[in-house]
Amino acid sequence: MATNPVSPLSRLQQILAVCLAFCAAPSVAQDSDNNSNNSNNSQNANAALSTIVGYLGAEVATEELFERLLWPQRFHNSMTVSNLFKEAIAMPMGGPLHKAALGVMDKMLEKGIFRGRECGNMLGTGFFRDSGLSYTIHDFGGGGRGSERKDVRNGFWARAIDQMPLMTMPARDGESSPEDGNPTPTRKQVRARKAVSLLTLEYEGDRQREVGGPPIVRYDTGPVSLSTFFQLAVSESTGIAVAIVARVVWKSPFFILWLMPLWLKIVMAAWTVPRECLTRPSTVNAGDRSLIFEVHGLEHGFLLVDGDSSLVLQFFRHYGHPVRSRARELMCMGLIIGFGVLFPLGLLCSIMWMPLGMQYLWLGYQFYATFAMHMYRCLSGWEWATTEERVAKTFANSKDGVLVFRCESGVAVRAKLSRTCVNNVAEGRAVVGNLLQSRQRGGTGWGELEGDSFANEQKSE
Repeated sequence: MATNPVSPLSRLQQILAVCLAFCAAPSVAQDSDNNSNNSNNSQNANAALSTIVGYLGAEVATEELFERLLWPQRFHNSMTVSNLFKEAIAMPMGGPLHKAALGVMDKMLEKGIFRGRECGNMLGTGFFRDSGLSYTIHDFGGGGRGSERKDVRNGFWARAIDQMPLMTMPARDGESSPEDGNPTPTRKQVRARKAVSLLTLEYEGDRQREVGGPPIVRYDTGPVSLSTFFQLAVSESTGIAVAIVARVVWKSPFFILWLMPLWLKIVMAAWTVPRECLTRPSTVNAGDRSLIFEVHGLEHGFLLVDGDSSLVLQFFRHYGHPVRSRARELMCMGLIIGFGVLFPLGLLCSIMWMPLGMQYLWLGYQFYATFAMHMYRCLSGWEWATTEERVAKTFANSKDGVLVFRCESGVAVRAKLSRTCVNNVAEGRAVVGNLLQSRQRGGTGWGELEGDSFANEQKSE
C-alpha cells in the first residue's frame, strides 16, 4: 500500500509544535500548582474564620433561645408586624449554639431530669424558669395567716409589669414644677426612677363576652397554635432564603444544612410538653379571702398584688409548670442536642466536601447568625413576642388599665393595674408602706395610685 510522502514543511511544523509543547509544559504545571495552592489557601482561611466565628457566636448565644423553643406558646404569643420583623432578623438559630445547648443540658442534668420518668425538678431549667423573686403575704383580716415570705417560682405578672415603660408623673409632695409658676423649681434628687404598681386580680364571670368590654389576652398553656408555627417559620426566613440560593446555584444536597434549624423548631413545637393551666375552685374556703402579696426582688420597681390566695398563688407557683411526659421530654432534649451539633456538622461539611463558593456562603451566613445573636442579646430579644410583652402593651394601651386573661380551660381572670412613679428606692418603699397602712386601717389604700398611671403614660407617649 502506497504512503503519501511527508513534505519537509509539514515535518518542520510538527517539530516546532513538539518544541512549543515541551516549553509550555512547565508553565502550565506551575499555573496548576498556583491554582491548587490558592484553593488550599482559601479553604484554610475559611476554616480558620469559621472556627473564630464559632467561638464568638458560642460566647454570645443565650440559653433563653432554647426556653423559647421549649415553651413556644408563651414566647411566640404576640404576632404583630413589628415582632415578625424582629423574629425574621434576629432569631435565626443556624449559628454556633453548642455552648448554650450544653448549658441548658447541664441544668437539666443538675436538676435530675435525666434520672428517669417523672424524676428531677423542672423548676430552674429551660422547661420552667425560676423567677428568683419572693413574696410576703399581708393579711389584714385577722385570724387568718400572718406575714410569711416564700419564693415566687413563676412570676408571670411580675415579669409582664416589669416590661412596662416608666411614666412621666406630676410632681409629688415637696416638689414644684415650672407649670406651677415657680421660676426655680425644686426637685428631689433622682437616683433611680422606679414604678410602684398595684395589680388587682379576680375571677371573671361572663362580663368579658359583652361588647366593648376589656381586651382579652389569649392563654399560653394550651396547644401550639398555627400562628406560633408561622412565627417559628418566619424566624428562619433568612435560612430558607440561603438554602434556596445554595440549591439553585450549586445543585448541592448541603442546602439541607440551612433548613435543619427550621425542621428542629417545628418538631420541637409539635412535641412540646403540655402545661398546667388555671383552675377555679368549686367552693371558696374561708382562708381564700382577698390578701395583699408584696413581691420582692424586682429590678425596676415595686409590686403589690391584691386578690384571693386561690388565684394569686397559682401565678406564683404552678401556672405553666410542665405536665410530665417522658417521651416529650426526651424528644425535646434530643432536639436541643441536635441544635448543639448543627454548627460542628456544618463546619465539617464546609471544609471537607462543599465547593469553594458554597463555603463562602456558609461562612457568610455564620457571620450573620452571630451578628443576629448579638442583636437579640443587646436589645433584650427574650422579651419579644412573649405573653408578658402582650400583657404589658395591653395594659399600656388600656384607658382604665383593665384586661381579661383567659385560659384554655375556660377560667378567666380580670386584672386591673394602677401605677405611680417615684424618684428613688426609699421613696418607693415609703409609698408601699403608706398603701399597706391605709389598707390595714380598713380603707382601700389605693387612692394614691388611682388614675395616675395610664393617663400620664398616654401623655408621655
